[in-house]
Amino acid sequence: MDPKTFEADIELARAVDTGSDVAWNQFVARYAPLLLSVIRRRHSRDEDFVRDVFADLLVELRRGALGKYEGRSALSTWLVVIAERRTLDHLRKKLGRRELPETIQRLSEVDQEVFRQFFWSGRGLVGTREALLAKGHSLNALELTESLDRIESELDPRSVRRLAQDLAGIRHVPMEEIETEIESLGGPSTSPPDAWIDEQAAKAKLEELRRAVGELSEEEQSVLRLRYQEQQPADAVAQELSLGDTRKVYTIAERAIRHLRRKLGGGQ
Repeated sequence: MDPKTFEADIELARAVDTGSDVAWNQFVARYAPLLLSVIRRRHSRDEDFVRDVFADLLVELRRGALGKYEGRSALSTWLVVIAERRTLDHLRKKLGRRELPETIQRLSEVDQEVFRQFFWSGRGLVGTREALLAKGHSLNALELTESLDRIESELDPRSVRRLAQDLAGIRHVPMEEIETEIESLGGPSTSPPDAWIDEQAAKAKLEELRRAVGELSEEEQSVLRLRYQEQQPADAVAQELSLGDTRKVYTIAERAIRHLRRKLGGGQ
């Protein structure tokens, strides 16, 4: 991507953030089709839902969210991540209290709460312990690790992978499917305008993801590869990488996912 494109993106975002109506109209004309396409990709069956998410997202962007764009990636890439996250937020509100997977329902009340805090809310190890303590459950680091091990033993590898991808802000399909999809994309002459815009954003997003993964340490890359590409359980990863126990696997994976979220524009 030409660095000048990023400069233009930054200028547009800053102009909108300072209250320019002209810049806002330019932004909407340029990126509204992309935002709608991302929202529909997540939930295409309910057009009212799509319009509600789109309207709320525009309000959020107009009222200051664009000021958080720093130009570390193309604005289109950053917007895809934001739109996906906001769509998921709306879906969770629409669904109300999410129903735990049947296998998790068989576990103890504490393990169920660990699942909610660690896998659904993405609080990480420390945040999960703090949330549990606030609910009257005091777990030390070892007890939390043992709970995560029990949870993982009840989840199939694909479920673990999808949960991790959602936390990282990555479209929740296997990486190889993303690459196959990107490589098979046609040019603007063979796709509708809205679809082509979305395809270009997908290409840029994949490139940003590859760069972000390349910035991880060798150990972090190995953990992600074994956990989410080869779908190995945490105990097997710990054994193969000589990490001692699964707690270190969870810590390294959490650190790597946090890095990807930050690089892809999803915050901490």
